[in-house]
Amino acid sequence: MTAPPPPAAASPAAAFSAMDLCPQIQSAIAALGYKAPTPVQQKVIPLALQGRDVAAKARTGSGKSAAYLIPMLNYFLLHARGEHDASGPRGLILVPTTELADQVAAMVKGFCKYSQRMGVVNLCTKSSMVQQQQALSQGVELVITTPARILKPLPNLAANYLHALKYLVVDEADLLLSFGYQDDLRALMAHLPAASSYQTLLMSATLEKRVSDFASKLLVQPVYVDMTGAEGKHANLTQYVIPVAGNDGDKEKFLLLYFILKLRLIRGKIIVFVNNIDRCFRVRLFLEQFAIKSVVLNSELPLNSRQHIVAEFNKGTYDILIATDEGGKGDLAETMLEDEDEDEVVAGAGEDQDDAAAVDSDADIKGFSDSDDDDDEELKGFSESDTELSKPDDAAAAHDHPPSATADDADLVPVADIPEESMDIIATPASSTRRGARRQDQEYGVSRGIDFHHVTAVINFDFPATAQSYTHRVGRTARGGRKGMALSLVLLGRDSARHVGET
Repeated sequence: MTAPPPPAAASPAAAFSAMDLCPQIQSAIAALGYKAPTPVQQKVIPLALQGRDVAAKARTGSGKSAAYLIPMLNYFLLHARGEHDASGPRGLILVPTTELADQVAAMVKGFCKYSQRMGVVNLCTKSSMVQQQQALSQGVELVITTPARILKPLPNLAANYLHALKYLVVDEADLLLSFGYQDDLRALMAHLPAASSYQTLLMSATLEKRVSDFASKLLVQPVYVDMTGAEGKHANLTQYVIPVAGNDGDKEKFLLLYFILKLRLIRGKIIVFVNNIDRCFRVRLFLEQFAIKSVVLNSELPLNSRQHIVAEFNKGTYDILIATDEGGKGDLAETMLEDEDEDEVVAGAGEDQDDAAAVDSDADIKGFSDSDDDDDEELKGFSESDTELSKPDDAAAAHDHPPSATADDADLVPVADIPEESMDIIATPASSTRRGARRQDQEYGVSRGIDFHHVTAVINFDFPATAQSYTHRVGRTARGGRKGMALSLVLLGRDSARHVGET
């Protein structure tokens, strides 16, 4: 017997007041300062309230987290737990990194401001296994976790612990459904009830066709929402490439970064991305020689230190953050995603698509093509005439960051006068012994999903290894309607052939 056809997809809602939300959620939305739903929220929230499974692709910073939290929390408030329901959570949010789990937990707290105490457990904290198991066994509504973290306490809980599940959210779904996480997800699926008994929401800025085979086991008659065509080019994000040539190209990158930061050619908060931990510390040490204050963020740092650094950066204590991408599984999964990109040929990739068809409710799993990356604005060459680079986004930014100093005020050191020992940091080989002794957090990650506050620019000091990584890196700026820029330093002959055409 075939399943009955799904109901017609709900129409988008142009205002939160037009959505069928309970008073507590409406009040929280107003208190949080949400004026109007973003395009992805206009599409996804009505569909989720309708009870449909949804897979959504929308650019970074477009409000995807609120798009799944609002309908889920609304359901919990309107539907009391059944007397005979299992004691486990009714909501499970899977994320790839500890940092994203912390951010989602903070958002849940904001949306529950006017609600009775709701049991929420974030398994990505420093609490012990015993404490986490006690919290889970006491009855919770929502669990926020990475796939690996939820697997640890499950053997010690009731066999049907997750059978009360009503909402499953997979945030950064393209990463979690890829090679590095699939074993954990398969193990978790053995503990889940039938997919028809809960609602599934998949979210990512780079959700692509290859996740469909695995996602089909989680989705029932899903609605696909691809907002990349409707959103158009990222008008608030300006992207630049500076080609760096010559045998000493790496040295020139350090010098370029020195001039950009010392002269304050870019004002405001800046995130500098590098490709490994050694580079993270080398860039910081190099800048320290010229009294350029910065802070590093990578998987080698303990969780409480990383949380403190992010909080201090958001408060404005530091203006320059030097960061690596994901570590451990996330790094492996990103690499596998790129390898699959090179091997996969998508049928019909060259055909024109109708931008108006942002929602597709076909029962067949069709996924997404690679051709609609959210940050597809043409990369521009760097020009000194681009005076917009030095203008604050708004009056608040001008207040926080006064006009930049002149070359004299900044005590700029001419290139010829930079001591040779200052450049030794660049050439010093990494210590293999020290590197081998390092313990890295496998669930670290800041380039995906993390909402750094008011970032003026992202500098790719090292060009990222994958097109997906580029998309998520530059997505740390130009968020929430603010303007931002991405600047990539590209070594000719090494980086120039890597993904520039794909971004």
